Amino acid sequence: MKPVSVLWLPSGGNTAATGLAYRDAIVTSASAQILDIGQSFVINGTLAVPGTNTGAVQTVPTFGGGIALVNTTQNYASLIPLRQARTVSIRSGAAGNVGTVYIVTGTYLGNQVVGQVLGAAASTAAESTIGPGGPPAIFDTVTSITVTTVDMAGSASVGLGTVGQISWIQYDHHMMYPNLSVEVFTQFPAVPAGNINYRFISTLDEISASPVTIGPPTVNQNIGLIVQDGSGAATYKTILDGGAVAATTVESGTTSNAFRYYTIQVTAQGAGFNGTLQATFVQGGIR
Repeated sequence: MKPVSVLWLPSGGNTAATGLAYRDAIVTSASAQILDIGQSFVINGTLAVPGTNTGAVQTVPTFGGGIALVNTTQNYASLIPLRQARTVSIRSGAAGNVGTVYIVTGTYLGNQVVGQVLGAAASTAAESTIGPGGPPAIFDTVTSITVTTVDMAGSASVGLGTVGQISWIQYDHHMMYPNLSVEVFTQFPAVPAGNINYRFISTLDEISASPVTIGPPTVNQNIGLIVQDGSGAATYKTILDGGAVAATTVESGTTSNAFRYYTIQVTAQGAGFNGTLQATFVQGGIR
């Protein structure tokens, strides 16, 4: 397997606008998109895919190799080029949209996902969940965002949320004596702000059964990477298991344990986080 390296970008923070281009990557803020109940946003951000393809339906390859069927008579947003499945964040403009409820429809691993976002106060963002107060809902394509409760008071922008995961990577278990090396590099600017929590997740299951939320892993998923602790006593420790990181740091390890699929999940991003995370994977062995 060739080395794989994936970059995780911050969402732009929880409150004040930061001017980061990918913050408004799905829907850009515009007064023309102040919606009433039953109306849907026109998806016009930098991740929008123009609905000008031939035919009414297009097949879109998703993270895990599944296929999503997307209506091409209107725009949709694809997060696939980013190799990330993420929550959707909706940020109110100068006028708050408290009381407004948005329903976000899309796909994850080729399956339909329906999430909910509660309208936020002025210059504040809220993220997609599975139902009221539920765990974060993640997407790899977004096909519609509709207002279902309370007309909007002002405009809003829609972009990437603060949590999610990189695409699932298939472990090459046909090698003799295989091993996997994982390195996660978190880089903060000279004046750090916020923090980020991440963890290595592995599974022996088919990933089509993977949940569409970022929360406690299922019984068939493992957290962290077990490595030798360096003491020379053949004892081990678990790394990459979800602790908060608030400074530039490198964490790495190698394991000979075999998986079917693995990924890095970002489970939290502190308000004002303005760094990046880069995950690199190298698998070796004898063919």
